Amino acid sequence: MITLNFRILAVHGTHAKAAARIGVTSARVDKEWITEAHRPPPRAGQIGTLVLEDGVVTDELTGATFCAATVDKCGA
Repeated sequence: MITLNFRILAVHGTHAKAAARIGVTSARVDKEWITEAHRPPPRAGQIGTLVLEDGVVTDELTGATFCAATVDKCGA
C-alpha cells in the first residue's frame, strides 16, 4: 500500500481530458508496494502529474488509476 499527500500546483485541460501537476508533501510506502511496483517509490518534494481521460485518473508517479462511477472498467 502507498499513501501520498500532495498539493495541486497547476491544472490545465477540459472536464473530459485534463492534467494536474502535483507536488508530493509526504509519502508512506510499504515494502510490498516497492516489490510489486518495479519503480522507485515517490518521495516528498517530487513533482508528478495526475492525468484525467475518459473518466479515469492516472497517477503517473505510482501508476495507480482511479475511475469514475460511470466507467465500467478502470483503464477503459
